[in-house]
Amino acid sequence: MIPDYNPKSVWPPKEWLPIYRSYEQQDAWWSGDPERLAAFYGGLVSLPDVGKSFFAPELIGSMYQTHFWSRQVAEERRITVHVPVAGDIPQTSAALLFSEPPKCTVESRGTQERLIELVEKGNYRATLLESAEVAAALGGVFIKVDWDKELSPVPILSMAQPDQAIPEFKHGILTAVTFWQVVKEDDKVTWRLLEKHEPGWIYTELFKGTHDTIGSKEDLSTFPELPQQQAIVTKLEGLTCVYVPNRKPNRAFRNHPKGKDLGVADTAPLCGLMEALDESWSSLIRDIRLGVGRIIAPQSFFLKTTDGKLKFDIDKEVYTALNFTMSPGGALQDSIKISQFNIRSEEHLTTAAALLRTIYGLAGYAPQTFGLDIMGIVGSAESGSALTIRERKSLMTAAQKADYWKPATEYIFSVALQIDRLFLGGKATPEPVQVEMQDSIRGEISQIAPSVSLLSQAQVASKAILVKMLHPDWGAKEVEAEVKTILDESGLTLPEV
Repeated sequence: MIPDYNPKSVWPPKEWLPIYRSYEQQDAWWSGDPERLAAFYGGLVSLPDVGKSFFAPELIGSMYQTHFWSRQVAEERRITVHVPVAGDIPQTSAALLFSEPPKCTVESRGTQERLIELVEKGNYRATLLESAEVAAALGGVFIKVDWDKELSPVPILSMAQPDQAIPEFKHGILTAVTFWQVVKEDDKVTWRLLEKHEPGWIYTELFKGTHDTIGSKEDLSTFPELPQQQAIVTKLEGLTCVYVPNRKPNRAFRNHPKGKDLGVADTAPLCGLMEALDESWSSLIRDIRLGVGRIIAPQSFFLKTTDGKLKFDIDKEVYTALNFTMSPGGALQDSIKISQFNIRSEEHLTTAAALLRTIYGLAGYAPQTFGLDIMGIVGSAESGSALTIRERKSLMTAAQKADYWKPATEYIFSVALQIDRLFLGGKATPEPVQVEMQDSIRGEISQIAPSVSLLSQAQVASKAILVKMLHPDWGAKEVEAEVKTILDESGLTLPEV
């Protein structure tokens, strides 16, 4: 159940503030909004005390004053350019995982047909794609199963943001989680809806507090548009939600009692490099602006117009009478000068490219995945093997993340089948779901066929292994059927006696 909090209790709970501060930082970068970046780094100068075990507030102010985006607040600089690389990386990460829909199977045919119907009608793949981007950006994501007969005939797969959740782990396993959201807020009062998930139950409570405190419990009927049930029996042994970490371990919070079980964002350790990238591009744009040619002329060369303003027409075709004097040596005492600063474009672009390659590499991806460092003849097509070699680091990172997504997807799809049967009138018998994550970059048949031919001639691999090499996305039954077809067509099947 949702505990009876002291109305003056800090919200989010004090022990979660360092983690939420980290979420706020990653969210500012992910948003791609320069104003949010400046607000975040400018606000760190006056960071509240959140526990000296994990932050040293008395040191953070001076430390962050050296950061590029905090200087924008202090000095009110105008020439700032933000490169949204922190948005590009999570989006690409999600595409590597779910550009091809995962293959979901169960044992019985009827349940398999219903599972396919749930996935298609509920648009589950889109939810997974969106959730994977959030996980890469913030370090993890929650996926839950909701149901509403009036809205959808199938269970609704929805995403819950990690910076609006208070999870509870035991031995690294999610045992309960409290989702919360701000329903209404003004200068004095903040209304929050808390939804706690426990095995077999979902509890909902409304709290009236302030921006920083949880406040007191209030009746749900205060907001008729909110769910009005305080307790829902799910009839499940487990939770109706799951947490998917992006990658582990979380080095920043490895000893934190609450953060050690959370995942880490792709760009979490790269904020300094991303700031340097923004600074290098801002410096280039500043050079371009300063490099605009200017003509400096003495005031005596200007003519007064009828309204008393000074004018110097450099485009006058015949002549212009100018007021100037000659020096004793015969030269003009006043002269016109042209100011033209050098634009150090090559140096800036080289620095920016090096920073970008470093950021992509440390995030766990090959620069080629993002269109950098692609060699070869323009217009030529790369073979499957060449493409795989170039993308190897990105594929290894995607495979590492798939190890977290596979069991999470299997669990939440199995829960969807149970919810469908319990609350939506589904007829299919719930069964454990097996999920196969698909490769985002598939090898060409011309690349695989020679290897299959050599193994077949050497007689060192079975027909089933060879078929699996050509069709890595097939299941055991499909491979078995194909092997039987090959043996029948080649006349190698022994007649039944």
